[in-house]
Amino acid sequence: MVPALLLGFLVCSYCLAVNPDSLKLSQQMLGAGINFMFFTVGWHYSKQAFGCMMVYAAYDRYPLDRWQRESLRFSLLSLWWYNFTNANQNPTGSFWSLTYSTWQLPRWLYVGSFWVFQLMIAVMLYQVLYRNWKAGLRPSPTFLIPYVAMMLWFAPCFRQPDFFFYVVPFFHSLQYLTFVYRVERARPSIRESAGRATALILGLALSGWMCFEVVPGNLDMSMDAMTTFGFSFCLIAFNLFLNIHHYFLDNVLWRVRDDELVRQALFSDPL
Repeated sequence: MVPALLLGFLVCSYCLAVNPDSLKLSQQMLGAGINFMFFTVGWHYSKQAFGCMMVYAAYDRYPLDRWQRESLRFSLLSLWWYNFTNANQNPTGSFWSLTYSTWQLPRWLYVGSFWVFQLMIAVMLYQVLYRNWKAGLRPSPTFLIPYVAMMLWFAPCFRQPDFFFYVVPFFHSLQYLTFVYRVERARPSIRESAGRATALILGLALSGWMCFEVVPGNLDMSMDAMTTFGFSFCLIAFNLFLNIHHYFLDNVLWRVRDDELVRQALFSDPL
């Protein structure tokens, strides 16, 4: 259902873009899609980082009660919202040469999200690290890395545009692939060598580069999109389709209720 709706949206945008009289409407549609994409991407990244931390806590037998888990989850979600409100303080944004209108969220919402973000960091430090530290429990680096990575990736004070748009998605995808590999390795019937697994990961990374950059970029060049539309239509379309569809797909996967899968992922012998 979601792929069909996305394809319909993009086909409609293209049909409007090829007509100079309706090009402005196509730009507005794509701008709305870009805003929605950034909204879903931040939520998805936060949820994946939270899931990583839960799995690593289970590996390390690092206890987390309900309040500790919730403080972690809302700390990551507050970072997502703080980042999104910050990006929407400017009236316009630019994505692959398309200038679009942001949601222009009010200043008070941005300031409020900043202070909520600071508060949730303090709550997380107390609830998770300090309480367990007093009990003689120390977190492993693998438990902390997803949280620290999200701070470096998404906090506006650390953002570097090229790093944010190119390197962060790559490592986010790599983080996801390691979990897929971990679950598959837990199945008795699947015992691939480390070399084959590495080749698979590199192949998938190459496929991602082809899908996000090479194929749409060459399509834009073949149709002379910059001259025809004034922006890279195919690069925008591919990014919208892949990112938004990925959000809905992973939203289902992270909510899976398969007891056997959970047992394999969390409680089988670590690699």
